[in-house]
Amino acid sequence: MDNTPSPHASIAVRWRWWVAYCLFVVFLLIPGPDRSLFSGMPLPGRAQVIFLLTLVAGVFSLLFPPHQTLRFRWLALFALAIGLKAVLMLPVIPAGWSGTYWNVARWFAGESWLTRVDHVSLGGIRHDRVDREIAFDEKTFALYFVNDLAVPEEAEWIHEPRDFAYPFRVRWQGYVWTKSALPTLPKLTAKGIVSIAVDGMTVFTAANPKEAAIPARRLAAPGQHVITVDYVKPAKSEPGITLAGIADPVTPRPATPLQFTRSVWAARGITLLGLSAVALMIFTAGEAYARLSSVALEEVWLSPMKVAAVALFAVFLMYGFKQAWPYRHLTVELSHGDDYLGYEAQSRQIVFNGILMVDREGHGHEYYWYPLYPYGLAAAHLLFGEDFATIILFNFLCIGTCGIFFWLMLRNRVAEGAGVAAIVALGVFLRLLAAPYCMNAFTDNLYLPMVLATLTVCTFAFERRSAAWMTLAGILTALTAATRPSGLIFVPFFFLAIILDRHLGGFFRRVGAAITFALGFFASVSPFTLRNWIVARKFVLLVSSFVTLPYYLYVDHEEPIPTMVQANGQWPGLTDSIRMFFQIWATRPTHTAWVEMRKLLFTLGITDLGSSPMNRPRLLILVTVVFGLALWRRVIPWPNRPVLIAFALSHLTAMVMAAPWTYGYKSILPFHAAFLLGIAFLLPGRKTVKQLDLASVDASPP
Repeated sequence: MDNTPSPHASIAVRWRWWVAYCLFVVFLLIPGPDRSLFSGMPLPGRAQVIFLLTLVAGVFSLLFPPHQTLRFRWLALFALAIGLKAVLMLPVIPAGWSGTYWNVARWFAGESWLTRVDHVSLGGIRHDRVDREIAFDEKTFALYFVNDLAVPEEAEWIHEPRDFAYPFRVRWQGYVWTKSALPTLPKLTAKGIVSIAVDGMTVFTAANPKEAAIPARRLAAPGQHVITVDYVKPAKSEPGITLAGIADPVTPRPATPLQFTRSVWAARGITLLGLSAVALMIFTAGEAYARLSSVALEEVWLSPMKVAAVALFAVFLMYGFKQAWPYRHLTVELSHGDDYLGYEAQSRQIVFNGILMVDREGHGHEYYWYPLYPYGLAAAHLLFGEDFATIILFNFLCIGTCGIFFWLMLRNRVAEGAGVAAIVALGVFLRLLAAPYCMNAFTDNLYLPMVLATLTVCTFAFERRSAAWMTLAGILTALTAATRPSGLIFVPFFFLAIILDRHLGGFFRRVGAAITFALGFFASVSPFTLRNWIVARKFVLLVSSFVTLPYYLYVDHEEPIPTMVQANGQWPGLTDSIRMFFQIWATRPTHTAWVEMRKLLFTLGITDLGSSPMNRPRLLILVTVVFGLALWRRVIPWPNRPVLIAFALSHLTAMVMAAPWTYGYKSILPFHAAFLLGIAFLLPGRKTVKQLDLASVDASPP
């Protein structure tokens, strides 16, 4: 069965359904009451479940479009629900303490271990938030700024966790309306120095209090009172403070009992409205898919490849949610200076300081780490929150989309059973090899689906011989290169593939197609170049990581690597890096040639030749061998064949230029995922080009 959308799934049917779907998503994301199913961005745990199920439903709708036209009343009801939620939010008052966090910006050798913090500033990117309760231990303090805090220049390299080694300070302020006299505050326990003031007068100060009673004479008079809690966590100590159990509600801004009552009822109304919106979405889907038995029999049952793609997305999304859940609201230190610290710090710069990726003072540098991943991670933080769990969930969301691109490239080329087998093989590949890297902030988790998306669009551009698709191929290639600069090497290889492939028409038509691809690429990469110029006043096309070219001629963990910093204390420029590159070749040609050969063989799957302390998935060489067999037997059809060959050669070249074993084997996974796609054509039941409905091929997306 051809998996193209059914003829009766008209554009009108689809756009009304997608408008309703998007309105429901907007309802979920706009602000709501704290810790509610419908609290809006950032989504708490239970709200994330609803949102993730909605994402799965969206992917299902992409592959199985609805058949029935929705009535406009459904769209109007969703719009009304959004408006009502916005109106009901007006009287809602957030509950909790307004907290301002300071972390150490600089210190001096003799003072770093004192019990007081003398040198603090708003060094953390995010320094204010609302804490529902003051009830923290060393794990639940959620000190997210340790993921963007660089080691102070005056301090030595410290190997303890930063939340333990570094001092920091918090000031909480909360408003309480007491109905009757309140003789004491709840018992206080803390690790550090605590000072409490009521209505501006200090009532308690102590170091390391334990179950301490706090006098509250200032609260004797009923009415509005403001309580301020200052907490200083000394260096070389675990953070912890508990002051929970105040009978009256605490709010970050003044509120009367009447206002608080209105807030409670408004929050209940939003919860009821949200449940109604969920029911409305179910009814809307029931109308869009009115003939459910027909959908189940004619499409789902007869299109198992689509089902496999949706199932792979859903399984990885839910597995990622399960893996992320234990890390919610925890303090997790990424590192003191590795790549994942850079990606997370840059994503938080985007969230709190804007898309130019600058610090609080507006200063920045040209991109060094690959920029697209921090932008994607920033969007995930806005959506799901600041904690480490968001990183894990975003990574699994990325790799879960890979099955969709496999389906797009195989749907008209192989039988349903062969396509299902290929997607299942991809799922095993991702679970065993890619999933371990989803537990930290690695750009490769986004690079893998970006590669498959680029290969998909490039295949469509060849197949449809369309300028629009060729432009889109250039755009996606640039975005893939922004995820990992090895994607830049794909540009000349694919450009050459266009020029040499006679299926695309005469010579001048092929040249025009290549130019169209190049224009799309430069149009897409130009925002990154422009940002580099605005922020750093340097013309850098994408990233300045060319400084690592000489570094990659050494094998980390096996030999000493000389510093790349020049005598003037500056990192080398492009010219200096190239000069150092050739100097290393001239100094030790035989050893350097063997290093480059090791890179080549490692990328092909002989992982025993990698850098010493790493995992070695030895079966990857079988993927390369079987893909070579598919090429030799000429079973990979056009246009998949030239696109896969161009990518394989480009990625192999990029890995020889760089270091394919950085942080293990993650950099070669896209290479072998593309090979898995080619291997699918060895399976029985392959369709031939003559079976395709070429009359239906146009420039429109599938």
